[in-house]
Amino acid sequence: MGIRSARGKYSHGYLYAGSNDLNEVGWYAANSGGKTQRVGQKKSNELGFYDMSGNVWEWCYDWFGDYPSSTQINPTGMQNGQYRLDRGGSWIFDSRICRVAHRSIVAPVDNHSDVGFRLARTEPVDEPDSKMVLVEGGSFQMGNTRNDSEGRDNEKPVHTVNLTYDYRIGKYEVTFDEYDAFCDATGRSKPGDEGWGRGQRPVINVSWWDAIAYCNWLSDEEGYARAYDQNGNLLDKSGNITPDITKVEGYRLPTEAEWEYAARGGSADITNGNEANDYKYAGSNTLSEVGWYWDNSDRQTHPVGQKRPNELGLYDMSGNVEEWCHDRYDEEYYKKGTQTNPIGPSSGSDQVNRGRAWYYSEWYCRVADRGGSLVYGLLQGCRVAYLYIVEPPVSGIIDGFRLVRTVF
Repeated sequence: MGIRSARGKYSHGYLYAGSNDLNEVGWYAANSGGKTQRVGQKKSNELGFYDMSGNVWEWCYDWFGDYPSSTQINPTGMQNGQYRLDRGGSWIFDSRICRVAHRSIVAPVDNHSDVGFRLARTEPVDEPDSKMVLVEGGSFQMGNTRNDSEGRDNEKPVHTVNLTYDYRIGKYEVTFDEYDAFCDATGRSKPGDEGWGRGQRPVINVSWWDAIAYCNWLSDEEGYARAYDQNGNLLDKSGNITPDITKVEGYRLPTEAEWEYAARGGSADITNGNEANDYKYAGSNTLSEVGWYWDNSDRQTHPVGQKRPNELGLYDMSGNVEEWCHDRYDEEYYKKGTQTNPIGPSSGSDQVNRGRAWYYSEWYCRVADRGGSLVYGLLQGCRVAYLYIVEPPVSGIIDGFRLVRTVF
């Protein structure tokens, strides 16, 4: 097992684990100096794994056997045999042996100077997070990283953002089914669906205040400390107002930085602080693959999860509905330079929305595009790094949200 890890999610079909040039990613006969080298010195693959081609062979669980001709689901290899598999090649061998597709066999009692291993563990499906995706903290470049001709001045300067904690973010936008359950439980009026249908379509016609009320209700239901007070301030586990997002236990809205980091693929798509793929949209350079927008939406929302996800497995982060963020808006905020765990300015009458919606054109859906308006209804785009500002009490047919929760 393990070839998917070596190839990386949404693999580029590289000959080796992360590159077509083995010197970039691995130690082998031509560059190893006749010995192993310290782990992590070469470039990682798309998932952030190091040394999966070369350095040392890696033991696999499976007994050796010929590949079956039929499709396999969760395979574990042959039930028994004489040899176990090892993969990846090593410092002794030439580049041909270090290919991602190469397989080798070793008797399980043997040990060699070029054979080692790495660990794996099945991630438990622990409710209530089964609909949420783990995002590991890291550093990334926020803003117009492509520096293309479509960029605007307010997408600059590109600046470093450090997220020093892990968080979980909703795999999907919150749906009508989920929000309607909240309304039934609390006696709130249900938002309209414009005649498009409810169910698994993302909820619309919800204000920022509606969204944080849902967050607090869900926190109560699942035994977490509330994330917000009645004024929209963040709360720590003890119920005290805090500017430290790492101390907030309950469900909440993503910060602008968390949202963009996740939309770009998080640490699964970051190499040395830079986005490896630098996609134009959230998960692709072709918007129709990942999002509902003006040209393909038929002028309405669509059930969540029908388009391709991004590198982290997150759906609809470009298009469908725009998503409320925690942050207040500050047009000059990017000029503050490097930020660590930012939550936006401490004051302001306007709130950030990200990702845009079914209403908007493709041109505005670039990852780095960033804009805003104080006037609700000035519809301007559907992009990952696009910033659209509306007053918090306002709700509309393009407004929805997804959940986040800090990992403790």
